[in-house]
Amino acid sequence: MRLKRKWQELRCKINKEIELAHNNYVNNLIGDLKQDSKPFWKYIKNQKADKQGIPPLKTHDKKTADTDQQKAEALNTQFTSVYTETEYESIPYKTPPVDKIINIIVTTKGVEKILKNINASKAMSPDGIHPRVLKELAPNISEVMAHFFQQCINRGTIPDEWKIANICPLFKKNDRTIPSTDQFH
Repeated sequence: MRLKRKWQELRCKINKEIELAHNNYVNNLIGDLKQDSKPFWKYIKNQKADKQGIPPLKTHDKKTADTDQQKAEALNTQFTSVYTETEYESIPYKTPPVDKIINIIVTTKGVEKILKNINASKAMSPDGIHPRVLKELAPNISEVMAHFFQQCINRGTIPDEWKIANICPLFKKNDRTIPSTDQFH
């Protein structure tokens, strides 16, 4: 429980730093209103701009998904249709499978190295922490994270939050209204 509280405290501090950095960014972006108000109005216009969401989608049965619920179901159908599940019974083993991997040690230095190698241009995780924050705070958070990961290995469990993913569909090519990249051919 102590570790979870420490993790929550670190996450809270990181979120405050992100908010502060964003506010500083906006203040620098806007600049001095008395000298030039153009950047301010450009920023306001950008914030007011209606961000287009997902357009109506054609489902696999050629119907149109208009509501958010219908669009989510259409995308879910597409994602699950391309997902393959491995049938482990069909994999031949030369040696009998091992039930337990023993002696896995997670080190602070190892976690720090991994955090420092994070691609800072990737998207945020569902917890809202940007990869750049993890990369830059690697020396400060690696000890707590190493301990946390070690406990996960020792207990053979992971937090339920780690089993959640935010899936964001990205338009790539062809017709925007068709969820499939192969256009149902």
